[in-house]
Amino acid sequence: MSSEKNHRLNLMDTCKPISTLVAQDGSEIPIYLLSSGSERQRAMIVLHATGFSGCTYRELAKSLGSTWDVYAIDFRGHGLSKAYADESFEWSHFASDVKEATGFLESMGYQHIDIFGHSMGGAAAILSLESNNPAADTVFLFEPIIIDNRGIDAVADEDSPLAKAAARRRSTFSSFEEAYTNFISKEPMARFSKSVVADYVTSGFDQLSDGTVSLRCKREIEARIYTLGGVHRAYESLSLIDNRVFVLYGASTDTFDGNHFQDLATQLVNGTAVEVRGVGHFGPMTHPSLVGSLISKLGAARNFRAL
Repeated sequence: MSSEKNHRLNLMDTCKPISTLVAQDGSEIPIYLLSSGSERQRAMIVLHATGFSGCTYRELAKSLGSTWDVYAIDFRGHGLSKAYADESFEWSHFASDVKEATGFLESMGYQHIDIFGHSMGGAAAILSLESNNPAADTVFLFEPIIIDNRGIDAVADEDSPLAKAAARRRSTFSSFEEAYTNFISKEPMARFSKSVVADYVTSGFDQLSDGTVSLRCKREIEARIYTLGGVHRAYESLSLIDNRVFVLYGASTDTFDGNHFQDLATQLVNGTAVEVRGVGHFGPMTHPSLVGSLISKLGAARNFRAL
C-alpha cells in the first residue's frame, strides 16, 4: 500500500507495441505484449474501454498469473492507432480490430486464444464473434456495453451525457507529470490504482514539440463513440454465440444493475454471470489484482458454475 501511495510517474517504464496490424480498410492497430505466462500455448487479448488504451491494463495483465501470454491492442482512434480518414467509429469496426488481433495471435501458433473485454471492449468482443471469429476461445467480459435494442430503430444518441462530458474533457497539459497529478486527484481516476493512471497517461498522451502533452484519443472521437453505444446489435447475436463466456460485473456498478448483466449471460448459449464484490464499472482499474485473480480462477476452473 505504501508503494501505491508514493507512486511516481516513470517515463522510462512505457509500453511499446510489438507489431502494428493493418486492417482491410487501412486502419493501423498496434498490438502490445503486456505480460508473459509460462505455458506458452495460451494467449489472451485485452480489449480496452472507450477513451483508454491497451497499455492501461498492464496492472491487470500482471495479475493474470502464468496461464496466458497477455496481449492488448489500441482500438482505432485510441493510443498509437491510426484510423482511416473517413472513419465513422461504428462499433462494428472495433470488432474488425479484434479479428485482426486474434488472427495475428493465431498466426503465432497459439493453440488457445482467450479474450478479455471491458465496457466497449466487451461489446467489440461479442461483435467479433457475431461476424465469425474462429480463433477466439473463452471470453471474459467486464460490464460490456450491450443493450437490448430489439425492435427499436436505434440511432446515435447526440444527447449522451458521456459524449457531452468527453467533448468538454481537458485535452492538453504542460507535461506528463501535470496530467498525472490532475487525474489522480479527480474522479473516477482518483479511485484507480496509481500504476494504472500512470500507464493511462504515458500511453494516452503525445508529447508535442513545445513539451506539452495532448490526448491521443481526440475529444470529438471519444464523444462520437459514446453516441454510437446503443446503435450496434450485439444483443441480438448473443443466442448464436456458443463460446464459453463469463459476464463479470461490479456489485457497486453504476452503469446497469446486476439483473442486466445476468440477462446477458442467460441469452448466451454457454454464459455465466459473475458478480465481483467491492468494485464498480472501473473494477479492472481500481482493483486490477482482484479482477485479474478472479479471471485466472475462472479460466482454470473445470466446474466453473460452482464458483
